[in-house]
Amino acid sequence: MARQQTEGRAQKLVVAGCLVERYRNDIQRDIPEVDAVVGTGELEAILSAAGIAGPASAPESGPFVILNSRPEGDARAAQGRFSRTEWQGAVADLPNYLYDETTPRLLAGPKHSAYIKIAEGCDHPLQRFCIIPQLRGQFRSRRFESVIAEAEQLVAAGTLELTLIGQDTTCYGEDLG
Repeated sequence: MARQQTEGRAQKLVVAGCLVERYRNDIQRDIPEVDAVVGTGELEAILSAAGIAGPASAPESGPFVILNSRPEGDARAAQGRFSRTEWQGAVADLPNYLYDETTPRLLAGPKHSAYIKIAEGCDHPLQRFCIIPQLRGQFRSRRFESVIAEAEQLVAAGTLELTLIGQDTTCYGEDLG
């Protein structure tokens, strides 16, 4: 990939996602060609690395609002469920944003089909083998109105099939009351 950049076929080399959450320092040390290293919860850094302008401010209903939590998630947090203190280079604050219908978005597949993330994070006690809570934070639902607005935007742009996704869609709305 670094050669793609030096040969002019790629503008930037960005490493993003779950691997970064766990091995940020190693990636930065071992791959000096990397222009940006951004974790799953670093929305502004992801947008910046991609050359996309983020929201000018964080409106009350925007993607950077910290939503209410679920009692199950609060109990897990008190038990240290979401801790990542042992990870070198991990961003100390777990992701707490939730994108909304105003967040810039690029569809990676055909325009007739799109995914809409209705929730983020997970509170369940699968501590022995599941790393999602440490990567994505506590469960939080998008506002219903935001999901509908995004669906309407996608349909207006020609999308025919919408798939609602999240790490735990069965808990959708519990944190919203």
